[in-house]
Amino acid sequence: MVRHLTQNGVVASIGHSDATYHQVDEAIEAGVTHVTHLYNGMRGPHHREPGLAGAVLLRDELYAEIIADGIHCRPEMVLLAYRMKTRDRLLLITDAIRAKCLRRGVYDLGGQDVHMDGTTATLPDGTLAGSILKMGDAIKNVIAFTGCSLEDIIHMTAVNPARQLKVFDRKGSISLGKDADLVLLDENLDIAATFCRGKLAYQR
Repeated sequence: MVRHLTQNGVVASIGHSDATYHQVDEAIEAGVTHVTHLYNGMRGPHHREPGLAGAVLLRDELYAEIIADGIHCRPEMVLLAYRMKTRDRLLLITDAIRAKCLRRGVYDLGGQDVHMDGTTATLPDGTLAGSILKMGDAIKNVIAFTGCSLEDIIHMTAVNPARQLKVFDRKGSISLGKDADLVLLDENLDIAATFCRGKLAYQR
């Protein structure tokens, strides 16, 4: 299936998997280049079996998504991912559900009750049910967790996703001839305005 997806221009991603290191090798050989939600729901590293998480950190062929809310991954694990994958292979994501930005309460997620307390979204048994992270907060968190630069953040939020989706010829950086999709930040890294294809879409 991975070979079929890859041959048809689909990005094949490993996620929420109990794959062993050897199985990840096989997946890479078949064409996998991406990993969904590093650390979450996957076989972690062990000194006799690196597992999926170990493979992600070691294999340069893989781009890895990370939810940098400090809840899905401890800050130290975000730092480890940043040091191992570098800004060139890490993608910041939110995995946010629709309860994001809403008041505390109970919300529906695919027929399941999700309890949102203002910082986390969980199922009744306490299992994490996605996040309520905003990308602006993810950016601030990663800078705090890793000490990386804003230029590094641009790679993890714009350049890498565009390259992985093979749209870097028109997205992901500011360059002549590309879509003028721009985010203007103030000195606190809060969003001041956004432009979509050159047109003002939001202004604070």
